[in-house]
Amino acid sequence: MINLSSCITRKDITYFQTLDRSKIDTVNVNRETNDEASKLRTASYQAKIQEGDILNISISSLNPEATSLFTFQAAAKIGAVDQFANTLSVGFLVDGEGNIQLPILGGLNVKGKTTIEIRKEIELRLTKYLESPVVSVRFVNFKITLMGDVSRPGVYTFASERVSLFEALSTAGDLTIFGNRRTLQIIRDREGKNESIMFDLTDKDLLKTKYMFLHPNDILYVEPGKGKIASADNTYRILPMLLTGLNIIALLYYRLGK
Repeated sequence: MINLSSCITRKDITYFQTLDRSKIDTVNVNRETNDEASKLRTASYQAKIQEGDILNISISSLNPEATSLFTFQAAAKIGAVDQFANTLSVGFLVDGEGNIQLPILGGLNVKGKTTIEIRKEIELRLTKYLESPVVSVRFVNFKITLMGDVSRPGVYTFASERVSLFEALSTAGDLTIFGNRRTLQIIRDREGKNESIMFDLTDKDLLKTKYMFLHPNDILYVEPGKGKIASADNTYRILPMLLTGLNIIALLYYRLGK
């Protein structure tokens, strides 16, 4: 009875089972257009800014004294702790309406834009006050969550704004030997709605897909393969048998000892 009750199935350990698989976009690289593939090869992909992102913005110009008027005070900043480096990064939080508040310049809507677009917009506004302003904008919290059968699951923060699927997996130590390489899933927030995309890592043309590069706050989930389920199932089957054997030995020892 213990043996039968200890049987493990995929439903016991797989996450996101209630997602409607018929609505998950399974990536088919044959559907990708030449324009999309070319975009990836020319490295022109840029991540879009969303609510909750934290942006680091620095300004310089030919007039340091005038530039100091736009120095971002601590009160305008928000701290984001990197759990691995144990350091505090400062930047500007994108609020629920997609805005950030800049000294003197005021509010700026950044939702759905790239850091390059924001840089150009701020530089354009600064030309009224500064000579030859130079602005740098970058993500502070470009983080990706890796779950499931990877060697080191966790939340990882990247300095780059161009993080590929394979770079993220490598950071987490790659898939374990038991990870299902045909059903890698990305869960992405798009305009307040969860979008799910399924990948087959064994597809030789995977590098052509437009989903090859990740967005901030993406979740990557690697389902367990049949091998892990079988291994775990065997463990749970053997353990009751071992306990039963030890009980029999103890009983015989007790009886024979009498």
